[in-house]
Amino acid sequence: MTTYGATAPAGIPGGPVPDAAHVRVEITARSAAGTQASLSRWDAAAIATGAGPTLESVALELALPGDHVALDAAAAWEAGCELGVPAAAMARALSGFGGTGRRFEERGEAAGVRVIDDYAHHPTEIGALLAAAREVADARGGRVVALFQPHLFSRTRNFADRFGAALGGADLVIVTAIYPARETQADFPDITGEIVVDHTPGDARYIADPLAAARAAPMPPNPAT
Repeated sequence: MTTYGATAPAGIPGGPVPDAAHVRVEITARSAAGTQASLSRWDAAAIATGAGPTLESVALELALPGDHVALDAAAAWEAGCELGVPAAAMARALSGFGGTGRRFEERGEAAGVRVIDDYAHHPTEIGALLAAAREVADARGGRVVALFQPHLFSRTRNFADRFGAALGGADLVIVTAIYPARETQADFPDITGEIVVDHTPGDARYIADPLAAARAAPMPPNPAT
């Protein structure tokens, strides 16, 4: 087993996992064009004795923004190393990764507005997504407009406050009707996307119809994401 995160083994909440290795991800640069990080690895023996990393300062350059992308890449890097790929070669391979569908996927640009599609549907994912979007928008001198469709009535009810807190990372939030999936409105008669708006700080609006919500998103003269 290998754990990974932004701290050295000694900084893991609750302490290191027994007999597990650990990879530390240190973000060294953030930009709209991507993320740079340094990877260090401790094997289980080094952690047990309090020694330094057994592999230190492998440079990682990614073509996607967001600290969460670097953390995901660290996990992929460790998996490749476990399979016998040299550490530097694995890092170089990851630099060519251009992303996957519906994960910070660029859909186009119109009137200075860059449109990004993402499947983030949990508060933690949304917070990470909007942090990455903020990096891009700041680099363009723009702002972040979030058009959010909640997924499941039960999840919306249970996490409305956390959704609102996460969406607070945008300059403007427009929430649409809930996508029911396996649930029905009849079982949750009082739950709509408006409950998320009620918990969102700043400029937040509820527009049930997704097409109307998209049309309501402003098209400012300055670039936006």
